[in-house]
Parts: sequence; structure tokens; C-alpha cells
Amino acid sequence: DTVQPAALQPDAMQPDMVPPPLKVSITYPPRASMLSSQTVQVKGKVVGALSYLSSLKVNGSTVTPNSSGEFTHTMSSKWGMNLIVVDSVDKSSRKNHLVQSYHYSTKYWPMNPASPAGMAVSSAALGRLYQKAIDDNNRSTVNDLATILEKVINGLNFDKLIPATLVSGSVGSSPFKINYSVTKNGTFTNSAFKVALKAVAGGIGISGSTAQMKLPIKAKTSGLINLTVTGDVIITNLSIAGTIAVSKASGGAVAVSVPSLKMNYSKLEVKLTNAGLLGAALSSITNGVTNLFKSQILTAMEDEVKKALPGPVKSFVSGFKFATSFTLPASIGGQTLGLYSDLDVIAFDIGGGTLALNAAVYASKKAIPDAKKGTLGISAAYTPATYSLSAMEVGLRYDALNQTLGAAWYGGVLKQDVSSLLMSGIDMSQIPFKISSMKFNIDAQLPPVLQPGTAGNDFDLTVGDLMVKVDIVMPAGSGATGGTLTLEGYISATMGGKITINSKNELVLQLNNMFTLFEIEVSKMSFAGGTSPSLGDIALGIKSLVAQLLPKVMSPILQKFPIPAMDLSALGGSYGIPKGTVLKLQNTKLLLKSYHVLLFGDLG
Repeated sequence: DTVQPAALQPDAMQPDMVPPPLKVSITYPPRASMLSSQTVQVKGKVVGALSYLSSLKVNGSTVTPNSSGEFTHTMSSKWGMNLIVVDSVDKSSRKNHLVQSYHYSTKYWPMNPASPAGMAVSSAALGRLYQKAIDDNNRSTVNDLATILEKVINGLNFDKLIPATLVSGSVGSSPFKINYSVTKNGTFTNSAFKVALKAVAGGIGISGSTAQMKLPIKAKTSGLINLTVTGDVIITNLSIAGTIAVSKASGGAVAVSVPSLKMNYSKLEVKLTNAGLLGAALSSITNGVTNLFKSQILTAMEDEVKKALPGPVKSFVSGFKFATSFTLPASIGGQTLGLYSDLDVIAFDIGGGTLALNAAVYASKKAIPDAKKGTLGISAAYTPATYSLSAMEVGLRYDALNQTLGAAWYGGVLKQDVSSLLMSGIDMSQIPFKISSMKFNIDAQLPPVLQPGTAGNDFDLTVGDLMVKVDIVMPAGSGATGGTLTLEGYISATMGGKITINSKNELVLQLNNMFTLFEIEVSKMSFAGGTSPSLGDIALGIKSLVAQLLPKVMSPILQKFPIPAMDLSALGGSYGIPKGTVLKLQNTKLLLKSYHVLLFGDLG
């Protein structure tokens, strides 16, 4: 009051002359929007003494409000999470820092647990069966289709195809007439078939052979000669050659047929003891038996094999599927997520077979704040190699992984009190104040998104508009003296990491606890008690707590994501294959490509 008025600067007014703080808000888009237009016209409003505004920026660009305090800023969105950051400063150096996020994509996969088929991600998993899965030339383990079909063929009962009487008739005329008949005198047997398979255009080529087939017979004559002799019909080096057609039928079913299959042999003999005593009937007996095998029995055997092959092939190919559900760890709620899948593509070529699964991951319980479009989709495709030394390749589409994260979000994994989870194993050395106890609630307004990594990371994980409500009790001591910090706000962050495979053949999401982006808008903050930590220490502490929280919440979700396998349950325990047999990837290697996580390995 002793300063002369003329010496006062225009903005250095007495305290009761300073205008109230300016109120800045973002009016469009709403917080946590899901947008489909790449160009976004951000709108906002400043309420208060506009002449007292010193600076107003949107995402670093200076904007000027109109006389009503309204301002706009045009921005071009990138796929995934986008930030709107509004900073204002008035002439008393009072600051506003607003942050909100939105998703941008031209494609969203809907969330409708009542109709999983309607929310299924197309080609969520693309599988490639290479030659090693079709035939690995090793019959000691049932981990390829050839081993199964070899068991199928060796389990066939060819004996039932042989009539009790093979041939009968007579030669000559009375009084020199000889009647004859040839009947089965035992079981038709064969040495083990060896089968080989090879991928061909449209299906699978099959070949095989058995060294010998034998049928005991009895030849009997009456009339001029009354005689009974025994012997065998012996087939040497019988071979099989044919094609198995495999395609997709309507409704995602697998269609299998055998358009061609032929059996041939190198030699067929009719060997009888004391054959010479049969006289004139011998030639008729031998020719009759030989012609029967050529004209009828071999054809019946071909038909038997044709009937036997489609079922097991269909079971093997349609066995490429996800599990029907998986349960998240108890530490993040323990809820069960459903998994729907159906075969969308079946295409065989000379290098193997390509199988594509449509799939949906969904939670039955709904905990999201309001109706949302769904989880992010991105145009993504890759073509697996035609040939590989691996047995199988599986490409998991980012859209499917993001739908898994979205399902966990939908079910409330990111809307809960995470105090005990956070305090378990917390690294206090990273926090610039001491903590006696803490209440930490989160409520994500957007689902987390997995996207290709930057800065040397395999992936980037974004979390948009994660609402936090925190009460931190600090003990007496340095930095704070027996006080409670209450903070509410919204956090948008990006954290990088690595994807690996663990010993259980599960995907492991390893977040690196370091943010490549971290923004917080504080909507409420107070400190009750002694001396409050500085604003900088509070910001650093909250950032460290969230950095330790996200790996505890996010990593277990994808770690439990099931990798598609070859489920042989449809075989029903037949052919000596135990019930419930599932062939899974082993010795698995991982590669990231074209918005896919690619997994290569053998089948075990």
C-alpha cells in the first residue's frame, strides 16, 4: 500500500484484484472416445477473464480462443491411442494441464458376449501345417497325420470282405465231370502297412504298401476226382496310391473325400498242396480265385480304405482350434474368459495346409463404464512360408490379442481396488516418499491396446484415460510427517516390452517398467496432516506406482492366452490313440511380423 499507484505494473495488482483462475475444458471429443475419422476437430472452452490468459496450447500448438472463450485445433490421428493435451497459463503463472485420450481405427470388433460368432475376429489365428505335421517319417509317436492313417489302415478288417466260398463250378462232362469249390480256411492276414503322406494341391497324396497278404484256402473236388487239398492265396507287395481332398464346407465344417485310390500288387499266387492231383480242375480253380481277387476283392479293399480315411483326416484338420475358455489368475480377479472359434480357411498346396480360425474372446460380466464400439482392428495379413522344417506355424493376429485385453477390460480387470496387488512386492526405492498404507483404485475408460513396438521394444502397450483414485498414508519422517495424500485423476501412458514363450508354452508379456509416454491430469489433490511432499515428488511417486502396477495387471492376461493346438478328441480314443490327445507346439520359436505374433515349432 505504500507503493505509488503510478509505479504499479498493469498485471501486478493487489491480491483482491487478481481474477479467479481460468477454467479450461475440452468439449469435443468426449473423454475416452472411439473414433473412426482420422481427422479430429478438437474443441474446447476457456471460462474466465480471457484478457488474463497468457498462453493456450493444444498438443504443443498455440491456439487463440474467440470472444466466447471457444477454441479449436485440428489433429490427424494415428491408429491406436491418441492424446489431447491442453496447457494454459495465466498472467499470474497459474497453470492448467488437461489430458484425455481417444482411440482411432477404421475397424472395431464389437463386444457382444451374447453372440460370440458376431464379434469374432477374422483369421484371428492362421495356422500352417508343414510336411512334418503331415508326415514326419517317424511312427514312434502320434504327432503327425501319417501315423494316424497308418494306424487306421492297419486296423481295417479286410477279412470280412472275403466270401466264405471263393469260387465253385465244374469241368468236363459225365462220366468225366469234376465238381470243385474253393472256400476260406482261415483268416485273411497281412504284414503291417507302411503309409506315407505328401501335401498336394487341394489335399493330401497318400501312398503305402504291405509286403504280403495271405488267405488260407481249401479246395475240394467231387465226381471223377474226390479230393480235398489246402493252401494259400498269397499277394506280394500290395501298394496303395491315391489322393485325399480336403476343403471347407459350409458353416466352417471340414469336407474330406477320397476321389481316387488304387491298389496294385506285384504278384498274386494260388499255392495248393498236392495241386497236381486236382487234374483238369486245377486251372479253373487257380484262374477263378485269381480273377475274384482282381475283379472284386481288391475293389472292395479299395472301397474299405476310401471309407476309412475321411473321418480321421477330418478330425485331424478340424482339431486345429482354441480352447473354449481360459481363466485369469486370481491376483487380477480370477474370472473366466470365453473363447469361440471356427475354421474359416482350409487350403492345401504342395508345401502343406493353411488353416485360418475366426475367434472371439469375451467376458460374460460387464463392467465397462458405457457403450463402446469395441476393440481396435487393423488391416493386417501375412503369408506363411510355403515350406518349413518346422511342423507347424501359428500366427496370432494383434486384433485377437487386443480383443483378449478388451475382454479383460470389459469384465472389470481394470476396474477394481488394486491396493493389495500393488503393495505385493512393491519397490519403495523408486518412490520419493514413504508409504504406511495405501488405497489404490483404477477404472480404465478405454481398453488397453497392444501395438507394434518402438524404441527397440517388441510391442508398445497403451492405456488410455486410466482413472485413478489414491489415498496414501505416509508415516512421520523425512519428506512427509504423518499425512494422507488424496489424489484423483486420469493417466494415459505407453509402456514397451518383450513377448516370449515360457516353459508351459504360454505367451509371456514382459513390460519393462519404463514409460515411453506418461501423462496425468489431476482433477483432485489434497494433503491432510503434516508436511506434504513437493508436487514434483508426488508426480514422480504416482508415476512409479503405475509403472509397477501395469505389469502386475496386464502381463497375466496375455500370458494365459491359449495357443491353438491340434485337438484329437474327435477320434474318440480310436486307433490306439488315447482319449483327449492334443498335439501342441513344442520347441517353439517366436517372431513378430505384420501385426502378428508368429510361433513355429514341432508337434508333441
